[in-house]
Amino acid sequence: YFCDNFASPKDRISFNAFVISNDNSRFNHTKNILSRIGFNVSKHKPIKYDSEKLNSLFSSQYKKTKSFKVNQNTSNSHSHLDKSNDKLRKTFSNKISFETVLKHFNNSDSFGQDEWIFLFEDDIKLHPIATDPYCAIRAAMQIASPPVPVPNPAPARKMKSNPSPVKAQERVGDGILYLGLCRHDNSICEALLPSEQLPHLDNKVAFQRCSGGCAHAFGVVKWKAPFLLSVLESLHNEYSDYNDFHYFDVGLRTFGQLVHPILLAGSNLPSPLLGHKPYNHVGLFYQDRGKFPTTIG
Repeated sequence: YFCDNFASPKDRISFNAFVISNDNSRFNHTKNILSRIGFNVSKHKPIKYDSEKLNSLFSSQYKKTKSFKVNQNTSNSHSHLDKSNDKLRKTFSNKISFETVLKHFNNSDSFGQDEWIFLFEDDIKLHPIATDPYCAIRAAMQIASPPVPVPNPAPARKMKSNPSPVKAQERVGDGILYLGLCRHDNSICEALLPSEQLPHLDNKVAFQRCSGGCAHAFGVVKWKAPFLLSVLESLHNEYSDYNDFHYFDVGLRTFGQLVHPILLAGSNLPSPLLGHKPYNHVGLFYQDRGKFPTTIG
């Protein structure tokens, strides 16, 4: 039984977690959840959404494009970030935060090539059925980054709006995984992983490779980070005129659609919150919008 390997505290390694948050109460709530599981938790504070620093970053990232479509009826010049549009500013600040943590991870000599970091937003809650989340996460890490890497070519996937899809990487394992996901109408999910491909678990947590929305809980291994960042940059350059590409999770979802779907731990665990559509929010962690309404919009 896989979880027996971690029955003793001395057999449990700590996970590295970064929480994107500018609110102490929300961060402390999230830190308590993660610390009990076995995460070493660090806080990454986003750039203030109404700051000139954010305005400068926005202008530099979108200088190659002529317009930024905020919705179907309006567009803003990229010469500045419209201060009247708080939602746009907040989502862009959130995107910069994720990219900053990933770039630091990629460039740091403190992490080995097989080490993982996990990134969380500050509104998460652990699914009540996941009684041993530590074991489920270790299992997901083993599936996504096997000790003996096996090449696994992943075909590029075409989208209707994508005339020239990003070339697929020769996958060596997955190297990236979701601990929570929001499924949308255009989400892609492969079949459930059969039991013979999984560590021997208690069947409470299923695993499936998917693309989808939300970036409230995901992880990346060091050897995957440079490829992920390069793809996200390419997607940004190609799609920055589209409405939603200032959301970080849209880039992650498009990665899953064009390059390869991303392993999801807990694909059989829909959010228990009323108001969350069945199988819309799934995974070990869901967004606790009952306790913490979105601050982005």
